[in-house]
Amino acid sequence: MIFDMFDQARFQESRKSSTSELMDERLEYVCEVDELGYGTYWSSEHHPVASHPVTIPNLFLAAAARATARIRLGVMCTVLPLHHPIRVAEETALLDHLSHGRFSLGVGRGVGKHEFDKWAMPMEDTQEIFDEHLRALEVLFGGAGPKSFEGRYYRFRDFELMPSEWVQRPHVPIYVASVSASSLRMAARKRLPIVSIFKTLDDEASFAASYRSAWREFHGERQPPVIGTSKMILVAETDSEARNRMKGPLTAQMARFIKGGVPTLEEYEQTKGLDKAYDRATYRRLVDQFEERSFEQLVRDGLVIAGSPDTCIRMIGEIEAAGYGRFVLSPFIGEMSLEYSYETTRRFAEQILPRFGVRDRPAA
Repeated sequence: MIFDMFDQARFQESRKSSTSELMDERLEYVCEVDELGYGTYWSSEHHPVASHPVTIPNLFLAAAARATARIRLGVMCTVLPLHHPIRVAEETALLDHLSHGRFSLGVGRGVGKHEFDKWAMPMEDTQEIFDEHLRALEVLFGGAGPKSFEGRYYRFRDFELMPSEWVQRPHVPIYVASVSASSLRMAARKRLPIVSIFKTLDDEASFAASYRSAWREFHGERQPPVIGTSKMILVAETDSEARNRMKGPLTAQMARFIKGGVPTLEEYEQTKGLDKAYDRATYRRLVDQFEERSFEQLVRDGLVIAGSPDTCIRMIGEIEAAGYGRFVLSPFIGEMSLEYSYETTRRFAEQILPRFGVRDRPAA
């Protein structure tokens, strides 16, 4: 099992830190995560969200690459419709060298309609844009020499990527942030590993099985890549202590996410073609599971993990048994004390990683 860390480096309303102070804190945190033996530190991309100052995560990860020695670094995810493929390819290639072969590229089409509105970009076009962007990246990553591409949204002619060579072969690994069945099938068809989010333990099992089935459909009996899932997590000495710490901050954070992070029902109904950008069944399931479940149900069903080390080991063991080889911790939860997040990071490394046989630095 590979264990990664996900950190959006959000501002907290209760802490009056400047952007510079927050960046310094998080760079120190990445260095600690590196020393503790985690596999990859994942950042994220949002525009413009007041609580998310890391609008260009590659810049932050470039700094982290020079401050760390072993941990892999990545973005989960780069919102492809907001960028030109050439720019993504160039930054990826340079980060491959700045990190000495420790960078991973996570890609997605984005979920926040309000963010696309700020860019004056119709969200209903994002699925087609994402698909074309990924095809263009495959061209740009396809070996040395000039490359050309002609699409509806992007085109380039005789473009030669610089740096022209890769530290990692054949190129930087690509991951797909996956919620829906359509993104799962696309990733399997393109031989790309997935990292899922917002799923119960039961859903995790069926999602992993669907990926393996799609992989066999497209590629026969070849071994599929390691797939992962990400969950908000809090580890404390006892179950009750962990859940008492998480309940209030998580409930408030999810209310804000549902309000501003995904399209509202009214937007869904009124925006022509939005169903092309966001599968309606997946959308309703995503929102309903947080609106309709109590905090206790969220924990019971495994949408989040809060408990003692033994409880966390049991739940992660179920995820591993379902077919996942990568678990991405998300320990920063709303306005919850950062000390609890740091405690989770250290306690997990000291008491849980060894139970899964993690002693050496895992591969990508």
